[in-house]
Amino acid sequence: LDCAQDTIYIISKEIKVTYINLYGSLLFHLTTDEIIGKSIMDLFPANISNDMCANINKVFESQPIIGLRKLMV
Repeated sequence: LDCAQDTIYIISKEIKVTYINLYGSLLFHLTTDEIIGKSIMDLFPANISNDMCANINKVFESQPIIGLRKLMV
């Protein structure tokens, strides 16, 4: 994923970044370690992060969470 020239990130139910690839971290001018654990609210302006959080919450409310184990079985 670090070879991709697209930002790839994973967000937890708590709206925190649990993974971001190298390309994404470069766009924020931060290291991946500096980004992981941060809230979307910490990374984006309020007008953007509010919409993002609302959309992420809709996804978590409407879709069952599928773990990697389920996908591999």
